[in-house]
Order: sequence, then structure tokens, then C-alpha cells
Amino acid sequence: MNDDDRRKIVFSSLQGTLSYTGNSQRVLSELDGFTDNDLDLIWRSANDKSYIKGSMDRLVEACDYFEQTPREDLSISYLIESGYRSHDLELENQKQFRRDLYAQLSPNAKATFDEKFDSAHVNAGIGRSNFIRANPDSPMSDEDAQAFLENFARSCVNVRKALARMEGNNWIEEPRITMMEYKGAEK
Repeated sequence: MNDDDRRKIVFSSLQGTLSYTGNSQRVLSELDGFTDNDLDLIWRSANDKSYIKGSMDRLVEACDYFEQTPREDLSISYLIESGYRSHDLELENQKQFRRDLYAQLSPNAKATFDEKFDSAHVNAGIGRSNFIRANPDSPMSDEDAQAFLENFARSCVNVRKALARMEGNNWIEEPRITMMEYKGAEK
């Protein structure tokens, strides 16, 4: 686990504390000494998606190319690489976004953050998946190329919808879960 992974975990942990609905003083005391700005930075770590602007721009460029180029002239390797480049840019921008948020924390919040950060590798884990990238220059059968282009056309519709939604929300993504108060075990 690297520092960026640990930073992600700590922000996630603090976001969980911020959204905690129970009455445990121990949990709530984790935010003692945090300023309103600190709490806003924690909230932003989970909901502000402005770091994806650059990667969305790359996807839109690829969609523009796809939509304006005759099918027989399309470079499938360019379309495949555009997805990879967009993904890599989003991950790098997300890491920098969290570094910048950390830099803006007050001294008290940084002290709490640093304490959690130091133990994050001991008591936390981060989901990993094996992401295998196809070689964009590998030859495709005509059937596979046609299926890829059909999928790409559908993804462009989704990219444009997502871009419009994110711009409409000022790049803020509201949480998708509903928090429920824990009431204890039923007897």
C-alpha cells in the first residue's frame, strides 16, 4: 500500500465519521478540533469530482473523433488508447486532488489525519483488481472490431450524459447510499 492509497483510506474513514449517525462519543470525538473548513475538505474528498474534468475531456475528444470519422477510417487502437489515457489521467488527478486537500487541513486536523495515516497500512485494506490492458495494436477480427465500435458508440452516449450531469452538478456527486441509524440488535 503506497501513500496515495493510505491517504484515500484516511479520507474515506474521516468521511465515514463525518456521516456517522450513531451516538458513540468515541467515534464523534475523532473530529474534535476540526474546523468547518476541515469538515468541508473531508466532504469534498468524497463528493467533489472536479478531478475528472481532464479525463472527461479526453473521452469527449475520442467520441468527437469517433462520430466525425467514417467507420472505415477509424483507428481502433486510438479509441482503445483513449480509454486507457483517460483512466490513467483520472487516477493521477485524483491522487493530486487528495494531496491538495490534505495540504489545506488545519494543524489539528492534520495531526488526527497523520495518526490515522501512520496506522492505515496496519488496520486497513484497499480493494484491488487485476486490470489487464489489451494491446491496442493487436489485430481484431472484423466481427470483434464491429462489436467494439458498437460498444464505443453506446459509451459515447453515456460519456456525454455523465458530462452533462457532472457539469450540471458543478462536479459534485451526491452520495448514492442512504444512511440508516443503527438501532441495535433486536431481542
